[in-house]
Amino acid sequence: MRKGLSALCALVVSVCMSVTALAAGMDYDGEIVCVAPVSVRAPFGGQVEDFTLRTGMRLTAGEAVLSLSTQAVYAPVDGVVTGLWAQEGDSAASVMERYGALCYLEDENVYAVSATTANAYNEEENKIVYAGETVYLKNPNVSGREGVGRITSVQGGAFAIKVTDADTLRLDNTVDVYRDADYAEKSRIGRGRVNRAAATTITGTGSVLRVHVQEGQRVARGDVLFELVTGELAGLAAAETDVCAPQDGTLAQMNVSAGMRVQQDDVLFVVHPDAALEIRLSVDEEDVAAFVPGAQVRVTFEPLGDAQTAGTVVSVAGLPDADGYAVYVSTALPDGAREGMSVRVQAQ
Repeated sequence: MRKGLSALCALVVSVCMSVTALAAGMDYDGEIVCVAPVSVRAPFGGQVEDFTLRTGMRLTAGEAVLSLSTQAVYAPVDGVVTGLWAQEGDSAASVMERYGALCYLEDENVYAVSATTANAYNEEENKIVYAGETVYLKNPNVSGREGVGRITSVQGGAFAIKVTDADTLRLDNTVDVYRDADYAEKSRIGRGRVNRAAATTITGTGSVLRVHVQEGQRVARGDVLFELVTGELAGLAAAETDVCAPQDGTLAQMNVSAGMRVQQDDVLFVVHPDAALEIRLSVDEEDVAAFVPGAQVRVTFEPLGDAQTAGTVVSVAGLPDADGYAVYVSTALPDGAREGMSVRVQAQ
C-alpha cells in the first residue's frame, strides 16, 4: 500500500513539474515597438526654418514640427493690380506662358514719353542725356500743356521718360523736353510724344502658394504680391508653410537641419504613431503553436508597477531569426507606456 501511494505521489509531482515548466516556457520577454513608421515629406521645395524639436520628443497630431520658407514676389513700383491671372496652386511658368505675367501693375501716372535728341538745342551737352534726370515737358503747339518727368532709359539718341506729373498733358501730345523748369530754350534736350505708360510685368518661378492681392488693388513699392515655392502643387496649394505631425506619436528621426534647402517630396522627418505601437517578442519553436494570430495573451508592464492588459496576437513570422519566431501582439497601452519599454507576455 505504501509503495503504491509513493508511486502516485511521484506521478502527481511529475505532472505538476511539467505544467510549471510549460507555463514558464510560455512566458516571454517583449518590447514595445513601432510597426508602421510614417515618413513626412516636403510638400514643396524651400529652405528649412529654425526649429526646436529634437528626436525622441512627443508630438501631437497637427503640431508644427518645422516650417519651409517661400519666395516672396514684391511690387517693384507703386501701381494698381490688373490682369491678376495667377491663383494659388498654379504653375508660374504655365500662367506666364498663357498670359505673359502673373499679374500686371498699372502705373498710377499713366503717361510716358518716347523721345529723341534730334530736336535738342544745338549744343553738344544737350545731345547727351542720362537715366534718372528730372526733365520738364511742354507742348510747343498748345499753350499751357505742361508736365514733369524722369528719364528711365537711354539708348543712343533715343530715351524714355516716365511722366511723374502729367499736369495738363494729354495722350499723343507732342512735347519738347527741357532740363530747365523755366523751359529755357538752351536747355532743350529733345522732343517726343506722350503715350500710355506700359504696365509693369510681374513674373516668377515655381508654383504659387499664396496670392496677397486682388484685382484693382493699389499697392506700394515693396508690398508682397505672391509667395512662390519650388515644385508642382498640382492645383492644390498648401494652406501653411508649417509641416505638421500627422498623428500623435514620437519624433523618431529628423533628416534636416535649419537652413538646409530641400526639394519637394524629400523626407523631412519620421513619426512613430501611438496607434502603430505593438508588442514584439521572440518565441521558441516548441511554443510558437500557442501564439497563432487571434490568440489571447496577458501583457505585464513591469516598469509601470506590473500593470497588466489583455492582448491579441496579430502576426507570427513564417521564418525564425537568431532569437526565434517574431510574434507581434496588439494591446491597449496603459498610461506611461513608451516605445522601447520592456514587458512580459504570457500565453493563455
